[in-house]
Amino acid sequence: MFKDRRKDGERRGDEDRRVEDAQAGAERREGVERRSASDRRRRTLLSAKIIYNDRKSIMSCTVRNLSQNGARLIFGVTPICPSFFTLDLGDGQIHRCEVAYRVGPIIGVHFLDTPRGEKT
Repeated sequence: MFKDRRKDGERRGDEDRRVEDAQAGAERREGVERRSASDRRRRTLLSAKIIYNDRKSIMSCTVRNLSQNGARLIFGVTPICPSFFTLDLGDGQIHRCEVAYRVGPIIGVHFLDTPRGEKT
């Protein structure tokens, strides 16, 4: 009888750990961020282009999330691009960007300006 209680107690502890791990994993997958309410990133699926090298080099990408101050870009392959470039969102918004992080085919960028509506 004592053995059974001990095993049940262990199972409950293991179950609690599994639930906590699952919750933490879900938060990571959902992209829970500690940002101000005005700068929350919203999920998107936008086609965009990064432009650099005096408009001589252009790469297509997908914008997976977007906020007032930055975006998360996904490329088909690991991109080789400079740390500063122009992002054309295709809907007329153009941003000067600085790379904040790079992880394989994913680049996080910080906008250096407010969006411009005209393409230059």
